[in-house]
Amino acid sequence: ICELCGHNIATHEYTFQIDDGYQEYEMNCKLCGFGQDRVCIMPDDPEKCRGEF
Repeated sequence: ICELCGHNIATHEYTFQIDDGYQEYEMNCKLCGFGQDRVCIMPDDPEKCRGEF
């Protein structure tokens, strides 16, 4: 929001959910773009363990 005139320059839209042991976060903004993150909330991440041989 512009401090001089109060115009709304951009709005961020957020989503957050827990799905099958992972927290998933997304953000979308016409100015900043789109971003997402997915993090395991379990002690051991099964997706990372698959690649370690």
